[in-house]
Amino acid sequence: MDYIELQIEFSELRPWRDIMISNLAEMGFESFVETKTGLKS
Repeated sequence: MDYIELQIEFSELRPWRDIMISNLAEMGFESFVETKTGLKS
């Protein structure tokens, strides 16, 4: 099975990380790891 790994870094975490998790979940991404500077999915 193929998959896509996405890493995103933000200059300001809040509220952007939560917004991006919501948007990615709507597009079908299933798991998220919150990092010090952003997000991995």
